[in-house]
Amino acid sequence: MESIKTGIFRRSYELRSDDVDQDSREVGLSFSSEEGVERWFGTEILDHDPSSVRLGRLTDGGPLLVDHDPADHVGVVEKATVSKDRVGRALVRFGKSSRANEIFADVVDGIRRHISVGYRIHSMKQDDEAMRFFAPSIGSLMKSPWSASRQMPRWVSEGIRNRSLKRLSKEIQFR
Repeated sequence: MESIKTGIFRRSYELRSDDVDQDSREVGLSFSSEEGVERWFGTEILDHDPSSVRLGRLTDGGPLLVDHDPADHVGVVEKATVSKDRVGRALVRFGKSSRANEIFADVVDGIRRHISVGYRIHSMKQDDEAMRFFAPSIGSLMKSPWSASRQMPRWVSEGIRNRSLKRLSKEIQFR
């Protein structure tokens, strides 16, 4: 089995205004799906089988950040699940600090309409190019959607750019 060092991948999703509860300061959101995303190695499809998704970090009070900045922590993940329709969903609650109030007001007003989730892929199995065992770790509110095409691991630009998924082994362990 070949091992490849990667960082955190990101995907973005749209927030819907009808999922905002102003009284409780909670927002329901989708943070992952099995929709394919083009990556440097081909189409990434995150497997949403319960045995493939590691929700521990999110369900243990995962942070709600602004623009993926750990110093800009404005809330907490209260609940995270993968539903029967194979979509990752979370309930997040905003804090009461002045910064959290500012960002929550932007969400309520529809100014911040995107959520970006950071995740690690722990292993990949080439099975119609489906990704197995991913671990969502960071919820982040974004001004604009994250483009997966902007994500380029450093080692790809250091000479491995021309390798294709088909030339890699059938299973790849990410770290």
